[in-house]
Amino acid sequence: MEGIVKPSGNRTKEGLLGEIIGLRLLSLHFFGVMIHSALLSIGKSVIITIMPTQRQKILDHLSKGTYTLQELSVELHMSIKELLLHLPHVQKSIRPPNRFVIDPAGCLNCGYVFKDRTKLHSPGKCPRCRETHIKEPAYHIE
Repeated sequence: MEGIVKPSGNRTKEGLLGEIIGLRLLSLHFFGVMIHSALLSIGKSVIITIMPTQRQKILDHLSKGTYTLQELSVELHMSIKELLLHLPHVQKSIRPPNRFVIDPAGCLNCGYVFKDRTKLHSPGKCPRCRETHIKEPAYHIE
């Protein structure tokens, strides 16, 4: 996503950039979106590029399909521990009529389904047969 912002001597809500001369790197919050960009002064216009945050990337992926933690980790180039830190915040930020859906984990040995589990990570072993061969829970937004 790119946009052009007119710089000015005072701080405007369009840019909050002030006078910019030459090429600079910038990282700031812009209406709740983190901006990481290279800024180049072209006459009186400045070109900025808006990059989504990690949580916005997770939201985008989960709204497009169903993913396990392992699949999200590979897609987003994040560790599973890092995803487990972000997922509760993503879960709370979803507004109705959308909702965060967890397809429950299940035992691949006896078929037990962890339907009442509220934790986001995969269980260690089955309470019924004590096997550790567990299908990971999957997540999506509907």
